[in-house]
Amino acid sequence: MMELQTTLIYCGDNLEVLAKSPEKSIDFIYADPPFFSNKTSK
Repeated sequence: MMELQTTLIYCGDNLEVLAKSPEKSIDFIYADPPFFSNKTSK
């Protein structure tokens, strides 16, 4: 039988979220800072 895993998505300040996360509990982090937020994309 396949083991199911829980997926959680957090939206917030990355340093605050990481500080509250248990060690070795994160497999992936996607960070999307607003680089050049006043320019249009090509």
